[in-house]
Amino acid sequence: MAILPEGFALPPLPYLVALVAGLVGVGVGLNRTRPTVTPAHVLALVPWMVSGSALHVLYVVGVLPPAVEPL
Repeated sequence: MAILPEGFALPPLPYLVALVAGLVGVGVGLNRTRPTVTPAHVLALVPWMVSGSALHVLYVVGVLPPAVEPL
């Protein structure tokens, strides 16, 4: 049973270190400030989730124009 998808590879070490440092920094910042998440915040993210999922489906189906595919 494969846990990771075929072709998965970790990024080069400098990028991996920068990624982990950034994630730790964001985690510490969120832990210190404890921002409140209200239903209004969640609703504000709905258009982004819908558009992102629709674009992903169009990408997987293969109907995006070539100029938009790299995005």
